[in-house]
Amino acid sequence: MLSDARTGLIRSCFTTALLLCFGAAAVQAQVQSNARDSLLIEPLFSQGFDKNANTIVFNGLLRGSIPTFIADDAWFLFDLRYRANTIRGFNTSVRDDAEALLEQRLGLAPEWFAFVSAGGLISDDSRSLTINKLLNGNLRSGLRYQSLDDRIQAEAAAAAVYSEQLGIADRGSEYGGFLRGRGLKLDDFDLQFDAVADLSQLSGERLNFTVGGDGEIGRIFPEGAAISIVGEVEDSRRDFYTFVGSGSTAALETRKRNNWAVEARAAFDLSDDIDLDLRTAIRSEAIERFYRAAFQENSVTAVARARDELRLDIEAVAHGRWAGGLHSLGFFVNGRDESNSVAQRFDVNPSELTRLRESERQRDNSSTRSGVSLRSEWPAFGRDTLSASFSGIVLRYDTPSDENNDDRDELSLITSLSYSHRHSDMLTSRVTLETQLEHLVFLRAERSAQNNWNRVIRLIPRIEITTRRFIARPTFEVLANFTSYDFENQIITSPSFSFRQVSYRDSLIWRLSSQEHLDLGIVTRYYERGRFRWNSFSETPQDENVELFCRLLLFHTPNFSDPNGTQVGVGARIYSLSSSPAGTPLPGQETLRQSFAPETVIRFSAGPSTDLELRGWYEIEFDRGREVRRFPNVFLQSTVRL
Repeated sequence: MLSDARTGLIRSCFTTALLLCFGAAAVQAQVQSNARDSLLIEPLFSQGFDKNANTIVFNGLLRGSIPTFIADDAWFLFDLRYRANTIRGFNTSVRDDAEALLEQRLGLAPEWFAFVSAGGLISDDSRSLTINKLLNGNLRSGLRYQSLDDRIQAEAAAAAVYSEQLGIADRGSEYGGFLRGRGLKLDDFDLQFDAVADLSQLSGERLNFTVGGDGEIGRIFPEGAAISIVGEVEDSRRDFYTFVGSGSTAALETRKRNNWAVEARAAFDLSDDIDLDLRTAIRSEAIERFYRAAFQENSVTAVARARDELRLDIEAVAHGRWAGGLHSLGFFVNGRDESNSVAQRFDVNPSELTRLRESERQRDNSSTRSGVSLRSEWPAFGRDTLSASFSGIVLRYDTPSDENNDDRDELSLITSLSYSHRHSDMLTSRVTLETQLEHLVFLRAERSAQNNWNRVIRLIPRIEITTRRFIARPTFEVLANFTSYDFENQIITSPSFSFRQVSYRDSLIWRLSSQEHLDLGIVTRYYERGRFRWNSFSETPQDENVELFCRLLLFHTPNFSDPNGTQVGVGARIYSLSSSPAGTPLPGQETLRQSFAPETVIRFSAGPSTDLELRGWYEIEFDRGREVRRFPNVFLQSTVRL
């Protein structure tokens, strides 16, 4: 109850603050200024409420920029965001997150301006999580440069910061800046880049910093060929508090991250009908985590853990045009290697150190994923289109530790064949056949009983009907999924199973008059599961299920020429799910869950500045025909632009 009351108070205060700030923005936004348009942010106010069963979500947003009377080129920027999430149940949980940024800008020259800003972040979660309460605030000031052509931007700033985590408050200072370039030229090459650096020193010996950047250089040649190289590098450190041992002791943990990546792309024409795209990339990431002090109740605090990962990607795709069709053929290879290590920092029992090292070593792994893909499409006679695709992927996953038995090989083959025919401008039909074959093989004997084949066959006929008054897209699907284990004959109780399904879905819009139309959505399916034997291709059915969802709304649109304007809809939705064992079920074995809900939808638009959407349905649930509960569901979202 206290959490609910606190949440309600926070929401009320925040909403009031939003409305007051928004009112001020609406008044001052009428004042004209000669500031450059690139400094402007369109004032926007948005808030929403969503209640679905036992989950309630509230969100609010206020952002924009308004001129102030400090000088001719002075602007006040604001960005306030709020989100609350409540899950009501046996133990109700409440989470509130709020962010705020207020900034005053003052133009000093056509390309220079100074700024002072205040920002903060609040996160509060009623659940007992590792970090369930967080508070950060800062007061910044600095200079920003923005060229008249917007190609170069730069900033340098200093800040006083406040951080509260796990009930521990720290204060300190922060320094940082960035440099950004867009649309630059280096001889005949196009160039763009971003560079950033920030450093914060907090009381309690917390040190956080980030230094890094990325850039891209490329060129498009007159012959149609193109090349580009993208590079990225970053070095960062974060110090944060966390609980150790029984959870009552707060310790300071450091996380360092160093990563770099290089990617090269090339595209060129092999002939008039064949194009080739090439891509290769390499990425490295190193992460180190350690505690600033050792705690006897947790031996992990006495060591430093490191994780190093290296990735290599190579890809080639050829695009061709021949025999009246469009075709592509691609190959790729992805390699990944991960290693984990432990280094001693404080005194620790040798046997415990050995255990920690073996535990981290179990995470070591290397994998190689390679594959081929093929796609073709023939628009044969103008009204007919035939397309086919195939992809094959092989994965090899290895672990060097004898204690890790996750070594495996995976094979995946996917094919698709589709044919469509345009009967007229109003009618188009399409049929698609898809097959999927996957084989999973564990290389260690301990898990070989889980080796299995998964076979999926899917047939999807679809019709599209479009007239001036009627739009429908009925889609049917027949699906069969067979999962069989390699050693099913040696297992008394076979884990192999089958899943079969027939479904129909449709989205229908029927315009009854210039102001009314029907909106109907239907999803229905019948599916059954059973035990399965692949060698004899025999099945023992287990259960049968029928599911239906239908939503019908009648909409009234006062202005037919503006379909995105005001609309009012009334109708209802129904849902039903019945399940029973295969064959002749005994009394009490069948289940039937149903629900009925009258529904209303209101969409209001006052030009491009104001949007409002309200949806609500009052749901009544039944269990085998007996009413079990009633609950309202509401969705409200409003947006106002100035």
